Amino acid sequence: MLAGGDTQQILLSQLLENKSGLTVDELAARLDISRSAVKQHLSGLEGKHYVTRNAPRKTGGRPGRVYVLTDAGIDSFPKKYSWFSRVLFESLRTRIDSDQFAEYMYDLGIQMSAPLIPRLMGKTRPERILEIVKNYERNWLRRILRAAGRRRSVAAG
Repeated sequence: MLAGGDTQQILLSQLLENKSGLTVDELAARLDISRSAVKQHLSGLEGKHYVTRNAPRKTGGRPGRVYVLTDAGIDSFPKKYSWFSRVLFESLRTRIDSDQFAEYMYDLGIQMSAPLIPRLMGKTRPERILEIVKNYERNWLRRILRAAGRRRSVAAG
């Protein structure tokens, strides 16, 4: 049997794969655990605002309550941006010659750094590094606050 955290991660993965949601019985069968264990995990995940209940689904017997992922639940999964970037750049590299690729990458770097250039002008290398880190942290904090706002709106709804 898996530890609680692992079981919850697998449960969340099942809900991610089944966008329309799953019932307690369906989750119990997929995870090979009891209905009461599924309910306990779902209760904890609802408390974290990772899952929510949807309209009941007819199951042949009594209607089964359907559980789906919330935005916070989806956000709990790591994004595979590095993998996607690698695939994208490798694909691009096969379509254009190396000089065009180098020019594209240079232009992309300019576009991405342009908003920071005024903040970096006249600063030493350590000061520029510190400013870049501060900018990253500000953006990271904004993402956290946005996610927290979504969780609060889900809880209030």
